Amino acid sequence: MSEQPIQLNHPYRLHASFLLSELVGTIKNYFFPIILLWIVNANSDSTFLLIAKWGLLVVIAISIVSSILEWIHFRYQFTNTDLQIKKGGLVRKEQYIQYHRIQNVSRTTNLIGKIFRVTTIKLETEAQDDATVHLKMVTHKQATAIQTFLEWKSNHKAKDIESSDDVSTLSKSLHYNVTKKELLKASFTSFSIVALIPILMTIFFNIDEVFSLDGHVDTVVSFLQDHWIWLTIAIIGLLIVSCLFGIVTTFLQYGRFEVRSDEKRIYIKKGIIQEKENSILKSKVQGVVVSKSIIRRWFGIAKVRLICAGGEMETDETESAVIFPFISVKRIPELLPEIIPGFVYQQPERRLPRRALWVKLLRPSYFWVIVTVVVFIFWSHLWYLSPILLALIICNRLMDYRFTRYQITESITQYEIGGVFNELTTTGMKKVEEVKVTRSWLQRRFGLASIQVATRGKPVQFIMINDIPESDAFDYYMWYEQFVNERYHFYVDQNNKQERINDYGEFNEVDVGMEETDIK
Repeated sequence: MSEQPIQLNHPYRLHASFLLSELVGTIKNYFFPIILLWIVNANSDSTFLLIAKWGLLVVIAISIVSSILEWIHFRYQFTNTDLQIKKGGLVRKEQYIQYHRIQNVSRTTNLIGKIFRVTTIKLETEAQDDATVHLKMVTHKQATAIQTFLEWKSNHKAKDIESSDDVSTLSKSLHYNVTKKELLKASFTSFSIVALIPILMTIFFNIDEVFSLDGHVDTVVSFLQDHWIWLTIAIIGLLIVSCLFGIVTTFLQYGRFEVRSDEKRIYIKKGIIQEKENSILKSKVQGVVVSKSIIRRWFGIAKVRLICAGGEMETDETESAVIFPFISVKRIPELLPEIIPGFVYQQPERRLPRRALWVKLLRPSYFWVIVTVVVFIFWSHLWYLSPILLALIICNRLMDYRFTRYQITESITQYEIGGVFNELTTTGMKKVEEVKVTRSWLQRRFGLASIQVATRGKPVQFIMINDIPESDAFDYYMWYEQFVNERYHFYVDQNNKQERINDYGEFNEVDVGMEETDIK
């Protein structure tokens, strides 16, 4: 390569702003304990508070020293075969990651990163332990070079990079830019509007620990109770502030949201103050989930999430796999096949048979039984909670029957369920890892069955299709059995072919036969 942005076998260090970022994070974590112990109770003679004060300083000092040692010892370097990382503050550790194990690449730039023009790269791997690797506070130029290098290596697994003249980058096509109209709809259909209330309560309780506010609160509550006009104004003002908070939060989090892709990967970028960039391998996409709450259905928008194999999915609604946090439902059929070839968005046509409704209504609810027994034993005066809960359970099962749709063929599996929170899951036969057909005593009486489909996601994703005709369930099972047999025989053919090439240096396809094998 004439100009190689990544030097092989060269150890790189993190930017010095890593120390400032860790220091700010430490102060943020211990801010209220510092205020409480060293400002509010600065003149206290209590032995317990004295121990707590100096104990807090010791903990903060250990965190700062650990961060300094982490920065001093952290090294990462690229070789022809893997990424090597040496890290550790008080405990040293070395990690080796092969390039083909890296599934998703993402970038996050916080406020400090914007000031120093640095970012954090997160690599998601297939490993069971330490599946996520963070390269914190690297320059934007270095981050771009790392992403380009990893993308190039994923496309040229068998080549030696030093023997190439240049790094071939694939052109990225822009598919989607979020609109202000979609951001505004998302602000009113998400929980960001009501998020202000728990934030205000958290701030209140933290301040109340420092300065007692009980007397002031009682005064304000009494005043509002006696003056309903001011109470109304206060409620309206709180609603307005909550709406504005939700709108600002949504715009800051999802502003400049865009989706690009090339032949191998999907690229997602979002955020204004804290920028995030995610990268997902198309080959690792196992399925697509389109979810809509009842409010979002009214506004005609939905969230689209990918089921991916490998990678450590995040806890906040698998954020790295969400390609559209909110999008007009009308745009999904056009954009989804364009970004992920082979996946289509269409409403399943088949509904559950009428006898499935009786199965759902007759199926016992052990939760209702337990609650009823507990209520009648300990709170018998609240007996009316039992019929109310039973009515809610029946309504939920009626809505489940009403909105459930499915479509199962030799190539595609689709299942839509949910009245209040609707979710449509789509996957292909080639992405299925396991199929299980079950029939309960009640289902056998009505000629119904359930299918459990497992994909290769991590963690494993299960699609449960309940109370469908048993003929449909067993047809799908037979299709999958045939697919497994064909795939098994294909691998046997390939292995036999390779063995004959290795043994004799030539191969005659007539010599290899298809062997009948029972797969159970």
